[in-house]
Amino acid sequence: MAIPYDRNASLVSHHPSLIGDSAAGDESVQDGQRARILEAMTQTVADQGYPRTTVADVVRAAGVSRSTFYALFDGKEECFLEAHRLGSEVLEQHVYAAVLAATDGWRGRLQDGLREYLRILEDDRVFAYTFLVEIHQGSPAAALARDEVLDRFAALFSAAHTAAVAAGEGEGEPNLAVFAILAHGIDALVGRALRTGSPPALPELEPVILDASLRALRGA
Repeated sequence: MAIPYDRNASLVSHHPSLIGDSAAGDESVQDGQRARILEAMTQTVADQGYPRTTVADVVRAAGVSRSTFYALFDGKEECFLEAHRLGSEVLEQHVYAAVLAATDGWRGRLQDGLREYLRILEDDRVFAYTFLVEIHQGSPAAALARDEVLDRFAALFSAAHTAAVAAGEGEGEPNLAVFAILAHGIDALVGRALRTGSPPALPELEPVILDASLRALRGA
């Protein structure tokens, strides 16, 4: 089940914490500045890469002062990791909603979740490139943040395996290493597609990802 959203900004800007009330007074002004900075970080890193992106680039794109930036963030890395966290939470919400809305058993939930994941990333390639490709140019803290997101996706595969076993279509005890391999492997495959442009559309990866996932889950 597809969930529509505004394509004019990245997933980051659609996090509930960044959607303020214009009538809320001074606090909403700061919220708006924070949202612009986080969106600018996402867009700028996608455009010129994480290593080359500076705070000066971000504040210029956001239309705020350096003092405003440093009133909200300790530095470039904190801002980048916050954008990753917020955007990833929005992506996860879309995937979870698709899984919950599926009606065709555990396979349908798996397929709809994967389809929504690829659809959202295809529609928001700025977010996708920044946080599936450029995040690997960051620090160990960035790698850890990405691992935490992928651990949550691995938990979805674990739930799918449990459902497959309950339906008599899977076997074996839950294997956390297999679920982690699926989550990290999909992340790497999508990242390569973003870097190389092959395939040109991310949803084209669905058949191979779904087939690999089904094979792994039946025997996990």
